[in-house]
Amino acid sequence: MKTKSGRPGRATGARKSKPRIKPLPPTAAEARDEGPRLIPLGPLREPTGLEHYLALADVALGVKKK
Repeated sequence: MKTKSGRPGRATGARKSKPRIKPLPPTAAEARDEGPRLIPLGPLREPTGLEHYLALADVALGVKKK
């Protein structure tokens, strides 16, 4: 493929103008973890949905009555 200059295979200047990303050292202030914090609201547990299946398994094994 020919470019504007007429020479085949020459890269355009678009590649050279891309900003480079430099890695941050872990000790830099910008590298701190600023993610969301999960704060428990109390001693209540939210059901995961597995309790129902565990109860069915206990009934099937005869460990627990319906």
